[in-house]
Amino acid sequence: MPFIGVIANQKDFTLLKSKILENVNISSNINIININNRSVANVKNIKFETLIICENSEVINNNTRSINLICKNIKYLIVNSDISIDLSNINSNNFKIITYGLNRNAMITVSSIQEDKILVAQQNNLKDLYGKTIEMGETNIALEEENKMKVYHILILYVIFVLYNEEKHVNEGKICFF
Repeated sequence: MPFIGVIANQKDFTLLKSKILENVNISSNINIININNRSVANVKNIKFETLIICENSEVINNNTRSINLICKNIKYLIVNSDISIDLSNINSNNFKIITYGLNRNAMITVSSIQEDKILVAQQNNLKDLYGKTIEMGETNIALEEENKMKVYHILILYVIFVLYNEEKHVNEGKICFF
């Protein structure tokens, strides 16, 4: 049973969790856990498959030892590269770091933003959890009027869907789940 840890404020966590669970085929087997100052000591022994860092928070700065224990078993660390996070104290030998953001150095970024769609640029090849290589390129994401979300949320969901090989969402250069 895969565990995804998310370091985010409660509002962002709730939105991401609901979108992942309603769109990922293996959602019945996925556990998504919000990691905050109160929970970090209790979740440090859970074997997370993926850790998502959405914001620079006290959780990372005040709990380096617990974060290192969490990162010991992860396969992917997904990090917002637009915020300043000191990851120098985290041992990164065991996992792949995937950055997302609006800057040109992010692994997953945005090429174009329009009112009804976003063009996401994947600037490096990625291997999903099953070993399949996802080639770099651009993907069109159609936005529904009633479900507008932050660009950062869309980038995180794109990464999750690519890593978990959700072909119904990442197919023929188009994603429609928002």
